[in-house]
Amino acid sequence: LDNAFVDTTISDETDPGPEDTVTVTMTGPANVVEGDTTTDYTVTLSDPAPVGSIVTLAYSYTTASGDDITETTQAIIGADGVTATFTIDTVDDVYAEGDEVFRVSVSGIVDGDSNPIFEALDVSNAFVDTTISDETDPGPEDTV
Repeated sequence: LDNAFVDTTISDETDPGPEDTVTVTMTGPANVVEGDTTTDYTVTLSDPAPVGSIVTLAYSYTTASGDDITETTQAIIGADGVTATFTIDTVDDVYAEGDEVFRVSVSGIVDGDSNPIFEALDVSNAFVDTTISDETDPGPEDTV
């Protein structure tokens, strides 16, 4: 019985199918006052990731710019394995301006070495548009 074993190799398909796809969604605030920190954004996964996995974030700007916020670039998957929360700080500037809109979105889920956790991600609903409004009563930091 010295030869009573078999080596088996399991190969993964080259193109991930629907069964390999993890759906990612995001909720968060629609509005924030300039100079304030937003309330929580929450990223939710349809399947669990290892605790401590990193959600990478990307930004785009409709009427805001990168100078209007301090970009949070990642969030950490919590103990439940399916959610991560984060906030974004906005910058109070001296300008009287209209509403400014930015979008934060999920760009990936990786481990500590930046390796993807999942075969495929559906991030089509993993974004939030947030509007920054000037404060109603300007403070001393707004005086030039």
